Amino acid sequence: MGILSRLSCRRHATLKAFVAAAAALAASLACAAPVRVIGEIDHDNFIHENSGRPLKDLLKDARRARTGERYDSAAAYYSMAASLYSESLSERDIRRCAIANANLAYIWLAEHSSAAEAYPWLMKAKELASRHGMKDIETNITSSLGHIHFDYNNFSKASELLKKVLLEVMEQRTDEYYGMAMADFVAAAMFDGGKTLDRETALKMREHRPSPEMPLSRYSAALAEAAVRYAGGDPGGAARILSRPGNLPDITTDRPRYLIMHALILGKMLMGSGRYAEAAETVGGATGLCSQKGYYSLLEKCYTVITECAERLGDPRAAQRFRYRTLEIRDSLFNASKYGTIKELEAAEALKRLNENVKTATLEAKRQRQVTLISLCAGTVLLGLLVWLYISRSRLMNAYAEIYKRNVELTRRHIIRPETTADPEGASTDEKEDSAEEADRMLMHGITAFMDGSPDIYHPDFSLEALAEAVGSRPKAVSRAINSTAGKNFNALLSEYRVRKACGMLADTEAMRTMTIETVAEKAGYRSRTHFSKVFKTVTGLTLAQFSKQTRMAEGSRNQLTDN
Repeated sequence: MGILSRLSCRRHATLKAFVAAAAALAASLACAAPVRVIGEIDHDNFIHENSGRPLKDLLKDARRARTGERYDSAAAYYSMAASLYSESLSERDIRRCAIANANLAYIWLAEHSSAAEAYPWLMKAKELASRHGMKDIETNITSSLGHIHFDYNNFSKASELLKKVLLEVMEQRTDEYYGMAMADFVAAAMFDGGKTLDRETALKMREHRPSPEMPLSRYSAALAEAAVRYAGGDPGGAARILSRPGNLPDITTDRPRYLIMHALILGKMLMGSGRYAEAAETVGGATGLCSQKGYYSLLEKCYTVITECAERLGDPRAAQRFRYRTLEIRDSLFNASKYGTIKELEAAEALKRLNENVKTATLEAKRQRQVTLISLCAGTVLLGLLVWLYISRSRLMNAYAEIYKRNVELTRRHIIRPETTADPEGASTDEKEDSAEEADRMLMHGITAFMDGSPDIYHPDFSLEALAEAVGSRPKAVSRAINSTAGKNFNALLSEYRVRKACGMLADTEAMRTMTIETVAEKAGYRSRTHFSKVFKTVTGLTLAQFSKQTRMAEGSRNQLTDN
């Protein structure tokens, strides 16, 4: 029998088993083997052995290291290749630099789950790809951005981006990535309620025929057929197709990840057909692989699916208890990932140091060449300097003449029409400025009144446009009023209001016994705990841990005064 199939006769017992299994999983995360990072590389020896090598060879060794799951070495090769970028390179080598940036970002995302470290590499790759018309690399970057949104549970944005990737891959006929793009998109669409998986897109997927030797070629055909069934309103038929024994991901690289994605897609389709027990059993079977490989984001999604199945099949009170246990597991995952966060910081510093060392070595080689050119350039520079001085003197004399003419013209106007200091309607410039300042102050009064009393500002999607609509003005006028009267921009003002509310919740030690930091962030208007932490530190000057410590100390002082 499956994980939830016994709920029909013993719902309470099965849900208790769920809780126990979740707790055991949370405990096991702390001892999961960490992924090797670039910090383990002997950088001096690495640079000595690889300095001056062609970009082509660096990327070849990076691919070899990545295939062997030596991600520290792969990242080092990609970092060295990325640091060699120059506009003087050939188009082919510029493309290799863009690929190095994109792949380095992928390692940060896939192996370290660090969007913050991946983002700068993605943006550099995007800049190079856009500047040099590399459409396929731009598509790859869009895919990575979609993965970031998927990890942070912004499924609507993720499915939108990953759908764009899939359509571009089909248009570009880059079949090597077709199956992976399809699996990523369908998974995101399942978590977004299937809204982006329309019948037209599903039919395009079925009509596309990748080469048989491409990764996931067989699986993509089965997934496309299942997508057509699902988009046509037959999730049960879609699930039957993916449940067949032969319809598993046929890929070597990143195979565990796509097995988990397959389980999530199949689980969602089973849920769509009302087969919640089978869905929970399918997704539950992937949790061990998530834990083993350190795919914490996918693990969270597995347990979200299982939680919903438990709610559909179980006693409401038991489902409530399981929901709280799921929150505890989520907090445990964040705690367990602290070790990984420390390793990521070390890896980021190592990459920075590697880039600096590579640049130093490159500059030293350039300096040796430049010494031989100095004597030849000296005469040219001197001649150029003389020409520049002559041109500058001519321009200066012309500028003096122009200034003189303007002064004469201004004097003449002043003598003839002294009354022109006022506008045609009689209002002086100072009066107009006073009127504008008064209008800004009145508008700011309305802004403050709205933000003091409206709960809308704590919604994650609240924006400058929404504020302008609420106070009956235009976004530009609202922005100007805030800048001129408060001395800050809209985002800074909104952050202060939100952090003020968060401080009130964090200072309530009694309430915080039953709330998580994620809950506080969500109530204050932030989807991401990481983003909330950064904003909180910017506004208050304290980290969340420091603020909580200060709160506890203040609470202890109050209690001591009361006892005395």
